[in-house]
Amino acid sequence: MYFTRDQLEKSQSRKDGITFEKEKEFRRKTCLFIEFVGKKLNIPKSTQGVAQTFLQRFFARHSFKAHDRLIIAATCVFLAGKAEETRVSLQDIMMRYFQATKQPNPDKQMKSDLKERILVSERVLLHTIAFQLSVSLPYKHIFRLSMVVAGKEDEKTRKLVVKTAWTFVGDSLKTDLCLQYHEASIAAACMYMAITYLRFKNGGQGTQSNDWWMNPAPGVHLDTDGLQSICLQVLDVYALLISKKAAQMAVPGAKPNGDEPIDHEGIRKHVLQMTPPPVPDNGTEVEKSEERTNVEDAGGHDGATQAHGERDAKRVKIEH
Repeated sequence: MYFTRDQLEKSQSRKDGITFEKEKEFRRKTCLFIEFVGKKLNIPKSTQGVAQTFLQRFFARHSFKAHDRLIIAATCVFLAGKAEETRVSLQDIMMRYFQATKQPNPDKQMKSDLKERILVSERVLLHTIAFQLSVSLPYKHIFRLSMVVAGKEDEKTRKLVVKTAWTFVGDSLKTDLCLQYHEASIAAACMYMAITYLRFKNGGQGTQSNDWWMNPAPGVHLDTDGLQSICLQVLDVYALLISKKAAQMAVPGAKPNGDEPIDHEGIRKHVLQMTPPPVPDNGTEVEKSEERTNVEDAGGHDGATQAHGERDAKRVKIEH
């Protein structure tokens, strides 16, 4: 089941007075926390993606004001580990929660309380997602689509296209796109942006069929409005990062120190014009990107998190 933009605009968070922009920020920051935990505990990217999808589904039904977002994120990581058979120690997740919330020396009671809250939240999460633990991520479509758009290129160029699209997919998971579109459509839009990005960066020339992205998987159709919508929502992530001087946080093609942020406005203009992007010339190169997670940003307390840090987990309600 997918949500329309209008349905998402009328979310539980909005009813509780949280603005659309603030909700987007909460989603992004909470997904960054999941990435932080995943990196520290060597959790596979696929499991992190499933956890982020669980999070997006949860807050489609619940308000950020009614739940501690980091508790829910920790719960999503714990459940995703089970679902993907890459089990993660609850104790390890708890220690990363205390680290992100700047509680470096939790006592026995704090640990016991947090464990109970996560286990209670797990039941709420399972009911919210209707026990649907199987999640298909856009990653699985990237290689196949790369053969469609860059299959005649040399292996180095094709790998570059895949790597760039893969990064865009990772950042799409910080948005609620998984609630709006099929994962193959998201993968197609990320591949479109990857080719566009490489063209802008390297001045590549070439031609590309107009319609390769229209049917990204059997039975899945993506129109121009859908492609634009997905691209622009992903690009909004970069616009937000750059506006907060955090371009070093998972920006494709950026130098490790963040000196060379993505030309998101250039890609935005290209997407709005909907000119078919060319496959980059052979031999193009992109500086190695290093994804950095800002723990303080990801785990920074907001009013809801602080308020629910003092609430008994047994009082959590299941919203329908």
